[in-house]
Amino acid sequence: MISRLELKRNLFHMVLGVAFLLLLHFDILGFEIFTVLLFIGAITYIVNLSMPLPVIGWFINAFEREEDKRKTPGKGAMLLVSGAYLAFLIYPKDIALASIAILTFGDSVAPLVGHLGRIRHPLARDTKKLLEGNIAGMLAGFIAAMTFVKPLEAFIASFIAMTVETIEIRIHPKLDKVNDNILIPLVAGAVIWGMRLAF
Repeated sequence: MISRLELKRNLFHMVLGVAFLLLLHFDILGFEIFTVLLFIGAITYIVNLSMPLPVIGWFINAFEREEDKRKTPGKGAMLLVSGAYLAFLIYPKDIALASIAILTFGDSVAPLVGHLGRIRHPLARDTKKLLEGNIAGMLAGFIAAMTFVKPLEAFIASFIAMTVETIEIRIHPKLDKVNDNILIPLVAGAVIWGMRLAF
């Protein structure tokens, strides 16, 4: 059974992602404001590492794993915002929104359903990544992305991004694997963009 903490973490991930989707879709959050918010968020993250901030501390205590609280508190949320920003920076608006939708729903639903599964994903080194969760994440990402792009684009982008997410991709052997919050939107966006160039 999934822990209460993991349930809260994934629901928070989903709520934060939906908030960005709405703000970007309705042009409430433009590129300039998004850039300023990311800069403020980065400064806040850095300051909080050495001098815990009251409000940020509450969120960290409520949603972070114990290991992350000790090492890099707030890293997950910061990377989620960074992944959304990169997608918005690189891709046309509809592709960026579809990519963020796949990150928001695919990456949240996968672990929520995965804990019920039994079949380890054949491409994953992490034994916690199960095939049932990955398939559920693909479907959730596909359905959400269809709001912004064509169904075929949404399906293939979600399928490839969620498959790549199961693989540990490292820029350098000594570095940590590329975080899902960065990897998923960049891969999903590249797939849709590539399909449009090809067809």
